[in-house]
Order: sequence, then C-alpha cells, then structure tokens
Amino acid sequence: MNTSIEDKIKTSIALGGIGSWYGLRARAYFPSDHSAIFTKEEAVALFPNLKDQNNIRHGVICYPQVLTVESINTYELIVLDKSRGLELMASTELEEAERKQALINTLAFTLNVPENAFVFLELEQDGQLELIKAFKQTSIFKERFENKAFFQEAVKCFKTITPAEVINELKRIKQCSAKAA
Repeated sequence: MNTSIEDKIKTSIALGGIGSWYGLRARAYFPSDHSAIFTKEEAVALFPNLKDQNNIRHGVICYPQVLTVESINTYELIVLDKSRGLELMASTELEEAERKQALINTLAFTLNVPENAFVFLELEQDGQLELIKAFKQTSIFKERFENKAFFQEAVKCFKTITPAEVINELKRIKQCSAKAA
C-alpha cells in the first residue's frame, strides 16, 4: 500500500476510526463527519476485488460509524467490505453488515467499563470466552425468552464476530473518550 493511503488511514483512525467504507458512485456528495476520503486511484488499491469500478467512480469515503440505510440511499453510496475488498450489493448483505457492527458496538460498550481495566489483555488471551461473557451481559441475551427470533438472529451474527473486531471498536471508543476529555 502506498504512503499516501497509509497516511490517510492513520489520520482517519485518529479522527475517530474507520467503522465503515462507502463508494461514491453517483456523485461526490456525502454526509459530513467522515474520517477520510480516498481518490478513485487509491480506492482501486484498497478494494482490489471490486465487481464494478464504477461503484467508486468518485472515490471512497470512510466514517467512524455505520451510516443509516436512509443516508446510504439518500446520498447514493455503495457499501464496501474492506476485509473482502469488494462492494456489498444485496440489501441482505447490507443489513447483515449493519447488524454485525451494531452488535460489535454493543459488546464493546459492555466491555468498556472502568472496573474492566484488563479488557484488551483478556480479549487477546481468551477472546471468544470474553465475548461470550460480554454477550451474556447484554439486554439481547437477558431478554432472549421475550424475543426468541431476534435472539436467534443475534446469535448467528455473534458467531461471525472476532475478538479483533471488538478490540478495534474498544480502541475507537477510548480514542473518542480521550479527545472529549
């Protein structure tokens, strides 16, 4: 990866992190509060497996949080999956990505308490066990009998989450907290 791209990624992490990536297909017009913008040329390097390079015609934009479906539709953004280097086209993939990010956020906030000073170490040593403990503290788990279908979907989503994803979200939360202080 070239230095310009690496610098932009570092800067965006400092500005709150990269929680989501979007292609600017239709226009270079987008919601504010983004953490980075990449040109089309940089985007091609970041997303080598794109099915259609027109999905990044005006570049790529990053946000610390996942945007709402309404914002995505209003600004005609294309949701991108950085881990696979491609775009998510189907609404079911988009919904799954949003659900996963929401659950990652929930787990991170559950783990981000003052008395849990060793959370990073615990996640790195026995991450899956710590995630299970955190999941059991959520309202999703506590209300599992009231809404069984929702709980079953949450469990399916939970199984796709890695400790590294939660660690990254915790780091983002801590960075934002430090800036606010």
